[in-house]
Amino acid sequence: MKRKSINMTSRVFLVLVMVLITSTASARSTKLVEPPMVTTQCELSDENMISAIITGGAVRGWKPVNRAPGSIELRYNKGPDKHIITVEVAYTSNSFVIKYKDSVGLNYKVKKNGTRVIHPRPIGWMSNLSGDIETMTFERCAIS
Repeated sequence: MKRKSINMTSRVFLVLVMVLITSTASARSTKLVEPPMVTTQCELSDENMISAIITGGAVRGWKPVNRAPGSIELRYNKGPDKHIITVEVAYTSNSFVIKYKDSVGLNYKVKKNGTRVIHPRPIGWMSNLSGDIETMTFERCAIS
């Protein structure tokens, strides 16, 4: 009789562990939410906007990797090439918007229904980047 009790306890424990593992694994990915477009307080020259984007990115370690008219790609490397995210910052003279481009080690995928999911941390990284760039544009508007 004790043997059945132990087996039943072991089974319940195993089921609980499996539920925890499954819920933890699914919690490691969440819907990809990009920061909203930011409108600056003034019109900036291309040079000033580019400077604001690069300087704002540098605050937390984002590095420019590519430039094209109206956009700059920034990359953030968290750890020794363990977690990498690349974003495109599209800009005009009075606005910018950050869009996810690519990542390594961040569980990015597109579900069958078209929903993009990623590890939760990069969402915060992109939000911080947006705030840091906005701060730099504010400073440049004050100088202009």
